[in-house]
Amino acid sequence: MLVGSPEQVIDKFGRYQEAFGHELSGVSLEVAGLPEDENRESVETFVTEVLPVLRSSYPSRVWA
Repeated sequence: MLVGSPEQVIDKFGRYQEAFGHELSGVSLEVAGLPEDENRESVETFVTEVLPVLRSSYPSRVWA
């Protein structure tokens, strides 16, 4: 589970990538029971702060 600040999520993803060498991770961005506005904020944070770092730090054929 990738829970935490953008920096913590990036770090966890990096450790998973290093351990398993995967190129693609399935990420569920909606949390059951979380209000819609909080879900939206979480998705926006992931897309704007986490995803760009993952794409540049962990190149993948999947991103292409």
